[in-house]
Amino acid sequence: MEAANKYERAICVMYDLSGMKPGEEGLLLKDIAEIARQYSIKDHVKNPSYLYHNGKPLVTVWGVGFNDNRRYGLKEAERIIDGLKLQGFSVMLGVPTQWCELKGDTESDPHLHQLIRKCDIVMPWFVGRYNENTYPKFQKLVEADIQWAKKNQVDYAPLVFPGFSWGNMKGQDHNSFMTAYNALNNVPCTLNSWLLQKVLRRDWGFQGYVVSDCGGPSL
Repeated sequence: MEAANKYERAICVMYDLSGMKPGEEGLLLKDIAEIARQYSIKDHVKNPSYLYHNGKPLVTVWGVGFNDNRRYGLKEAERIIDGLKLQGFSVMLGVPTQWCELKGDTESDPHLHQLIRKCDIVMPWFVGRYNENTYPKFQKLVEADIQWAKKNQVDYAPLVFPGFSWGNMKGQDHNSFMTAYNALNNVPCTLNSWLLQKVLRRDWGFQGYVVSDCGGPSL
């Protein structure tokens, strides 16, 4: 937190539930309460670098709805979401790629959609899911995701490659996207015209500016 404010970097707390056991939900809620107290993340004047969404400090909860036999389930996830909301946080929920259709990598319980409606942002997992050849199928999936999110008044943030947005701090007129260090199909993301032009600009309609790390183009 101190470094984020010193170097003017946006920061947000994320909890990956992957290794959680049933009954440990209270540990997470206790932890975020202590972090909020210690680092004043509910006071945007004292901690201006912490990300806010819909006027509230944002907390991300990752790994809800996957059908890979995790020890926790939707019941435990709901306790966490309700607890975070009770503490005054905005919640971003990390879900599987096919969350909207409730198939593929997603468990079939429709209660997952009820949990997503309780949250402020839904973030589906897309890392490594497609390449230049298979993207058209996923483009249709993303379009359906966005329509569902709009209908249910949940913001949509697909997790494809590492990046950040100044829009959370400066408003919509300052939106930016940061490219990743890694390569996709042997083409560095920093120099990948398919990612930067077709996907980001044309398909997603992104109108902001794109930045890279100072050493990114040389990788």
